[in-house]
Amino acid sequence: MRIALSSAIDFWLSSVLGSRFLMAILKTDQYEKLRKFSEDAQTFAGIIFLFVIPSIPKDLLCYLVGASVQRFFPFLAASMIARMQGILGSTLAGSAAYNERFGLVIALAVGTVFLMIALMLFRERIEAYISRHQLLY
Repeated sequence: MRIALSSAIDFWLSSVLGSRFLMAILKTDQYEKLRKFSEDAQTFAGIIFLFVIPSIPKDLLCYLVGASVQRFFPFLAASMIARMQGILGSTLAGSAAYNERFGLVIALAVGTVFLMIALMLFRERIEAYISRHQLLY
């Protein structure tokens, strides 16, 4: 619940304060690259995918999307679903490593690689589905 609330606050702050808020955090060229990326319907799914990966700064992603043309509720739902996978995966991997169940750690790593490959292979279909059903805009 705290994660959803902090993501909502980050999104809201960025949407209210606008691009000047982000430009205070980022260099101009970084901001421009990220802005273009976040506003493209086909590559916006990539931002959501970044929520799955541990250690990516999620607050910065929420700020970025908040300053873009994205709608709040579809973004929040997609980011929470994606975050849940990353949190569960990193918790399970950490627990397995702590308990010296290295076979499970390796299986999780291999499964993650296969998932990433599958997402890359089906990227166009996923993007077409998202665009066709206007899930994120």
